[in-house]
Amino acid sequence: MNGIRRNLGRIALAAIAFAALSQAANAQQVYPSKPVKLVVPYAPGGSADALARLLGQRLTEAWSQQVVIDNKPGANGIVGTEFAAKQPPDGYSLYMGTDSQVAINPSIYASLPYDWNRDFLPITMLATMTQVLIVPSSLPVNSVGELIALAKSKPGQINYSSIGLGSSPHLAAELFKSQAGVDLVHIPYKSAGQSTTALLAGEAQMLFTSESTASPHVKSGRVRALATAGKKRTSASPDLPTLAESGLPDYEFGTWYALLAPTGTPDTILKKLNADVGRVVDSKEMRAALLVVGLEPLSSTPEWLRTYAQRDLERQSALIKRIGIKPQ
Repeated sequence: MNGIRRNLGRIALAAIAFAALSQAANAQQVYPSKPVKLVVPYAPGGSADALARLLGQRLTEAWSQQVVIDNKPGANGIVGTEFAAKQPPDGYSLYMGTDSQVAINPSIYASLPYDWNRDFLPITMLATMTQVLIVPSSLPVNSVGELIALAKSKPGQINYSSIGLGSSPHLAAELFKSQAGVDLVHIPYKSAGQSTTALLAGEAQMLFTSESTASPHVKSGRVRALATAGKKRTSASPDLPTLAESGLPDYEFGTWYALLAPTGTPDTILKKLNADVGRVVDSKEMRAALLVVGLEPLSSTPEWLRTYAQRDLERQSALIKRIGIKPQ
């Protein structure tokens, strides 16, 4: 009798375990079955936020489930990245990482509350961005050469704004400073909006920013675009020369955006996310929408993204050491 009871107990436990596994598998098959949160480590208004909202809108349509954009700005993305790393690994909390958090921060900060290789799994690259160098229209320069000449005539008197220490705009300006041989003063702000406002108010005399942020101010005549920072001219501004064409032949600096998930997220969900997000990013409608805001769509495999991010981390580390930025 005792043996029969033990066997019945084992059968019952096995049935419970099988039911639990079946429920988990079914939940993954119907993913997503509830709203999905996308954590963005920047304030509303910048390129990362614009990309997140365009992606979220199209995934909401594809999934018939709301994608909620959760902006968590602060400390060059550290606040949002730490928050995202601690979310449940169930596929319902995703994270938009950029080169700043993944490839730059490890060389800028002596200690970080996250490790992207440990805390996140790559899903897909989303887009790349070429920054544009802008100055207020009140500044008497019309080219990169004239800006360099002015900076050399006024060492330590030309300010540039950025969205924080170690951000892409900061490093882009420091690379410019190094290659042009000029003495510039860095004034960090908390967001793209604030750094642009500083330029418009005369607190700063130059800024590296996205084409989407610069465009309305260029059109209004309040700022002047001098050059783009990428290897080649952009689709959005084909008449604007690159910095390499403007007297700094070795200059090249870019920004990228990727989708990640907390480590532990089920592989079946990661594969579905890669497929679904890839279709959205590769669509003609999304491509057109991204080009309007100065972003070049680029989907990828998780493996390609991990390799790319690791190589960029090595490149950025070398750049940071070369221009003499010490870990904080």
